[in-house]
Formats: sequence, C-alpha cells, structure tokens
Amino acid sequence: MSGQSDHDLLLEIRGDVKHLVVQAGDQEVRIRNLENQQFRWLGRDGAIMAGLSAVVAFVVALCGGGVH
Repeated sequence: MSGQSDHDLLLEIRGDVKHLVVQAGDQEVRIRNLENQQFRWLGRDGAIMAGLSAVVAFVVALCGGGVH
C-alpha cells in the first residue's frame, strides 16, 4: 500500500484529470486550426483549377475553329 490517504489520492486524480482536460482542449484548437487551413487550401486549389479549365476551354475552342 502507498502512504497516501484517500484524500491525497483523490486530489492527485483530480489534478491529473484537469491536466487531461486542458490537453484535450488544446488538441481541439490545433485540429480546428488545421481544418481551417485545409479548407483555405481547398478553396485556393479549386479557384486555380477553375481558371486553368477556362483557359484550356478557350484554347480548345480556338483550335477547333474559333469561338462562335
């Protein structure tokens, strides 16, 4: 048996739980930031692909006999 009383063990457990809750909250913030960054990149990549698609469509129309 350890030399700690039930009260001391309870205080230690509460401290550990508080520490875990803080770490979980920090992890949630990090995940949210990464998701937001990924969404920004996805939007940027979508805009780039739309622009490239428009350029390719224009070039194909020109090569196919012009725009009507």
